[in-house]
Amino acid sequence: MASPRHAVRANDLVGPEQGVEAEAGAPVRRRHGRVALLERQAGREGDDVAATVTVQAREAGYRVWNCSADKDLAALVDADPKAGIVSGLWDNFTNVYRGPVEVFESYGVKPHQITDWLAIAGDSVDCVPGVDGLGLGKAADLLAQFVTLDS
Repeated sequence: MASPRHAVRANDLVGPEQGVEAEAGAPVRRRHGRVALLERQAGREGDDVAATVTVQAREAGYRVWNCSADKDLAALVDADPKAGIVSGLWDNFTNVYRGPVEVFESYGVKPHQITDWLAIAGDSVDCVPGVDGLGLGKAADLLAQFVTLDS
């Protein structure tokens, strides 16, 4: 039986000047088979590159594990009832793997709600101001009730 194909992003790992990107992908490679490590691209946001590559890889039939502690990338996590996790997130700093269930357990929202959750609560790293007086917990509570910002 052929092993499934996998793509992984290593953009948020310790820098290439420290020569660790190849070793950093080893836990994912041992667990899932193949690994593609992407390097930083000047003038482009790492999470934007990861999102683009993830969508393209998923469309081509690859399983994707993004290696990052960036909660924005949790929006890319997905599973299929028959295939299991098809797009996951590995926090390389804590060695935690997240599929849809783990995203919900970690953040209190489903992967497809991450963008709305951060829009409500705010995200200082990405200069998103959010709604005054509402933090991550209240934003999760609102999304549990209304599902999306559009509701």
